[in-house]
Amino acid sequence: MDVPGLSRLVLIRWFELPSLLDTVEALLDVFHRVGLEGFDLVAAANSLFSYVLSRGELEEAVRASGVRRSLPWENGDTPRPLLNSLRGEYEVARLDEHFDFGLELLLSGLLGHGGAR
Repeated sequence: MDVPGLSRLVLIRWFELPSLLDTVEALLDVFHRVGLEGFDLVAAANSLFSYVLSRGELEEAVRASGVRRSLPWENGDTPRPLLNSLRGEYEVARLDEHFDFGLELLLSGLLGHGGAR
């Protein structure tokens, strides 16, 4: 996250970087040890890898956007009740907390089901 655009570069060139291949191998090993094989094994590792890379993209987007919090939360006839009720959660960027929560949720699903297909 300290290097803007790094996650984009990783997504484009991950297959060229030995250290990232080692990371992918380690992720594959974790899911292989819990019994995933074939498609399920690759999908589980890619899901986690993608989630972590997306966190970097999100950080870059928020920093670069100059987010405006003053835009109306309602759009004419569409009151968006859930967004309005959760407005306080969106007005303060809690990216690290949201990332940790989502990571736990993702891992519990990937490791708890032993395969999605």
